[in-house]
Amino acid sequence: MKSVILALAFLAAPLCWLLAARTPRLRLGVGVLLILIAVAEFAVADSWLLPDLATTTLASLVVVHVVVLIAGFVADAAAGRRRSGSVVVGLILGCAYCLVALVMTLMMVVALGGERSSVPPSDILSPLPPGLTIVADTDMGCHYGSSSMFCDREFRIGSADEASAREVAMKMVQHLQDVDKWQLAYVENPGWWSGTRREGWGLDRSTMHVWVKVRNDQTLVTFGDEARN
Repeated sequence: MKSVILALAFLAAPLCWLLAARTPRLRLGVGVLLILIAVAEFAVADSWLLPDLATTTLASLVVVHVVVLIAGFVADAAAGRRRSGSVVVGLILGCAYCLVALVMTLMMVVALGGERSSVPPSDILSPLPPGLTIVADTDMGCHYGSSSMFCDREFRIGSADEASAREVAMKMVQHLQDVDKWQLAYVENPGWWSGTRREGWGLDRSTMHVWVKVRNDQTLVTFGDEARN
């Protein structure tokens, strides 16, 4: 159902154009361009394309969609052909689409505040050094804090040579610092290593955290993606 609703929303601009356009050459050329933009919007919104830059890309595509539609209306009007009732309806619906699309995009940008969090992917943890293995990979989902949304993924790390959980934790700290370029510091209370850095671009920025913990004789590495909105 979600995919159907998205498809209909993004096809509104091409449908309005096909209803309003009177010049055959423009009707075809602008129509094809609007459909291609609609396909790109759907692919981004449904996480098929550029999932890490979804908000930035989608907002940009909406603006491009509106600009192309308005430019098409202006060029078609310049041809001076007679306006029928269907053309007027198409123009009214097209202008309404442009207004609604821009307002909703602006509301989305303001609501997110230029940040967006999502559950870190499984490949956020680079291949482990020899002797260490991922015993469990858990999607912890997302939850709201006082002013932020947090999305977490937790890995349980094991050792092939039966090293202690503390030794495994130290190896993971070294691995994260050397390979993944994290700057980690030990926090005496609650007793774990942690690091923070900014990631993302445009409207898809967020603060990524990592914690290395020893709990119940197990080594846990948790990545948390935080967006303040």
